[in-house]
Amino acid sequence: MTQEQLARVQKDAFQRSFSAGALVCHRGAPADHWIGVIEGLVKVDTVSKGGRATTFAGVPTGSWFGEGALLKDEPRPYSVVALRDSEVGFIPCSTFEWLLDNSHSFSRFV
Repeated sequence: MTQEQLARVQKDAFQRSFSAGALVCHRGAPADHWIGVIEGLVKVDTVSKGGRATTFAGVPTGSWFGEGALLKDEPRPYSVVALRDSEVGFIPCSTFEWLLDNSHSFSRFV
């Protein structure tokens, strides 16, 4: 990324701490951030109407997720739960979209 792009991400992004077992985001909530695991481990899961739980993925340190819901402009189709104490980063949708429009390397990465 260019210095301008990096500066915008640093200005707009924020991080939060979650204890093991804490809900990072709810299924059905607006997808208004791209989410990354700074430290720790989270799981992406859902529960069917019949009560059956399904885990889609474990997301480790250094990984990002949630771009699909942002790109489709739809509510999150899953919940995210911290499996360990975790530091999670959030980049607002507007910044994510700006990066897609202004960074060829970022848009290729996504």
